[in-house]
Amino acid sequence: MRCIPPLLRRAAAGAAALAALAGLAGAAGAADPAAPPSARSIIDRLKPAPADDADGPLHMRGVVIVPPEAGARPPGVAGTVATPPVPPAPPSVDFAIAFAFNSAALDADAVTVLQRLGEALRHEELQPYAFQIAGHTDATGDARYNQRLSERRSEAVRRYLTETFQIEADRLQAVGYGARRLLDPAAPESGVNRRVQVTNLGRRR
Repeated sequence: MRCIPPLLRRAAAGAAALAALAGLAGAAGAADPAAPPSARSIIDRLKPAPADDADGPLHMRGVVIVPPEAGARPPGVAGTVATPPVPPAPPSVDFAIAFAFNSAALDADAVTVLQRLGEALRHEELQPYAFQIAGHTDATGDARYNQRLSERRSEAVRRYLTETFQIEADRLQAVGYGARRLLDPAAPESGVNRRVQVTNLGRRR
């Protein structure tokens, strides 16, 4: 099994997220690619992937038992043991939510996007799950200031969703990452890095 260096994995994840962000906006309607995403498209992106098929590898205490191919095992050996695969990333969507300059105040365009997000999170298909709301900035300016700003913005989104849509507070976890998790590391000061990321944390306990 080929080992992919962590830097390449992060770069690939960032590229995939950039493509997904563009695709999510486009899914809102071919006539207006800049239109906010629909609640339906958000639901589809945040739903967990279906469980593995029964015929797939068996996961047992961190060991994967892989059914052998014909002629690929020594006589008397029922199967081969492989290292467990890297678990897939949880469902996540990046939103370009607009705030006032150097502020956590939501503007009119942000409210439009959050209306769709709120509708999606209240939908029965997402009701069983909790979500992380993560604020991200670009790398312009002071790192400590950006960290605090990202925390304030994620909390502003969380507060809007809980107050406007009566979403249970324990379903939404607000965090800020500043510029530590750039969407486009090749362009650290690009506006595409300024975003709010919503990630499915799994079923509520």
